[in-house]
Amino acid sequence: MYGAQKIHQFIYGRPTHVESDHKPLQYVLSKPLHQAPLRLQKMMLTLQRYDLKVKYLPGSELSLADAMSRSYLQETTETLIPDLEVNEVQLTAHLPISPEKYAEFQKANADDPTMQALSTVVLNGWPGNKEELPGNVHEYWCYRDEISSFDGLLLKAQKLIVPQSMRKEMVDRIHESHQGIVKCKQRARDILFWPGVSSQIEDKVSKCSVCNQFQRAQPREPMIIQEPPDRPWSKIGCDLFEFNGVHYLLSVDYYSKWIEVAKLDVITSGNIICQLKVNLQGTVSLMNLSTTTAPSTHVQHS
Repeated sequence: MYGAQKIHQFIYGRPTHVESDHKPLQYVLSKPLHQAPLRLQKMMLTLQRYDLKVKYLPGSELSLADAMSRSYLQETTETLIPDLEVNEVQLTAHLPISPEKYAEFQKANADDPTMQALSTVVLNGWPGNKEELPGNVHEYWCYRDEISSFDGLLLKAQKLIVPQSMRKEMVDRIHESHQGIVKCKQRARDILFWPGVSSQIEDKVSKCSVCNQFQRAQPREPMIIQEPPDRPWSKIGCDLFEFNGVHYLLSVDYYSKWIEVAKLDVITSGNIICQLKVNLQGTVSLMNLSTTTAPSTHVQHS
């Protein structure tokens, strides 16, 4: 912005091609003014007097400007027209609202004491401390840098601030298609605002009888029946637990329900794997011996 003002006499009244290595600038300046971020709207308003076409080029392809590069490529006898064309920017032009509803909002704002007090504060300037505000305006203190007044309406950035008497109607309109909480919030976030709008939308959707009747039910988790193993120690279950400050490894055989508990000095994957191998070899040897010499012992363990 300051660079354009510095070379005002060279580019004013002429189509100017700007090459920049800042790629987001090309897209920001191509947007409508009301869709640009607030911190960039002042810059874009200042540049309205110039006919600029911004093009992105990597920094390695940009040339350094010198005194000779500022001379015109061709002479022209055009005279600048003193009467400039002024672009009128309406803050409410982007709102999807009918003229009848627009007038209804104006009347509701005029009848709402909170909106009138807020409008007075906005037009006269915000005080230095929150305590100096009227009590019904305290909830708007955090948004003081974004609130503006125009044509009897109050706006937070590009969102219309809804007076108290019309909030229930707006919540009903937002949820008239019975969308979920996230969709309703997203719909309201584009055009409307008042303190506590999100909580009111959540309360409306959660208490909607139609939504509760047709909402997607939480499916039950089906029981997964495992096939029993055909031999001992072909399938086991393991877990770690701690007792009196000591860690143990618990192993259970799915076939015989045999339980093995091993004390662990160090909780590492290598130590656990070695302990499982030791338990498996020792238990299988013990069960084979018990089956050979005393079959009743195996039955007792089962």
